[in-house]
Amino acid sequence: MAKYKHFTTKELACPCCGKVYMDKRFMSKIVALREELEKAMNVTSGFRCKKHNKNIGGATKSAHMDGLALDIRIKSDSYTRELITLAIECGFSGIEVGSKHIHIDDKTRNKPVLWAGVSR
Repeated sequence: MAKYKHFTTKELACPCCGKVYMDKRFMSKIVALREELEKAMNVTSGFRCKKHNKNIGGATKSAHMDGLALDIRIKSDSYTRELITLAIECGFSGIEVGSKHIHIDDKTRNKPVLWAGVSR
């Protein structure tokens, strides 16, 4: 597993098996996003193996299983707005705002899609 500036292997790893597979292109964009944000990004979910994703009720084709998604803990409304704005500017294609975290993915690699609700 490659090491990524600002992120530990532990926070990116699947909590059930410890496996880490993060897409290098996705992570280079995440590192750029983190540097633009100039604030910590507390990862609540990184890579997920199929078993873990199923056990937590994740989407069947979750971007987490392809190493193309992170969930970031929400700290405040202003943090959320800034993170979303910068994620769009950095070219992320999927941004979902949940009650406790922001899901950022690059699964479709098309135009940005922003949605709200309970994310997994």
